[in-house]
Amino acid sequence: MKTRRYYGGSHPEILKSDKISTQTTVDAGYKVAGVLTHTINSGISGVRALATNVSNFFGQSGFDVQKFNKAKQKGLSEIVDKLGANQKLIGLSIDVDNNEKLICIHFTGTVIERG
Repeated sequence: MKTRRYYGGSHPEILKSDKISTQTTVDAGYKVAGVLTHTINSGISGVRALATNVSNFFGQSGFDVQKFNKAKQKGLSEIVDKLGANQKLIGLSIDVDNNEKLICIHFTGTVIERG
């Protein structure tokens, strides 16, 4: 059985912020303030879905990677904007669901704040 691999993008995108962390422990001086959940939906046009299927048929997987990356970057930027000046997000989890017409990117994490 052949698996699908996603290729594409020339460089990893980095959102520069001290407000998001993948740490799972609370920083000294911070207390847990709550849980953050956020979902970004990005539509895939019928033409793009057809082009993706044709591209994948010929072995050029990853036609939609740019669409995924833009949606992910938008979600991370919105999270940074939502966090207060004394807050951080730790234990960030990013899950992706997609079908031929829609990409859904789900963000979950723990909000901590300087106490």
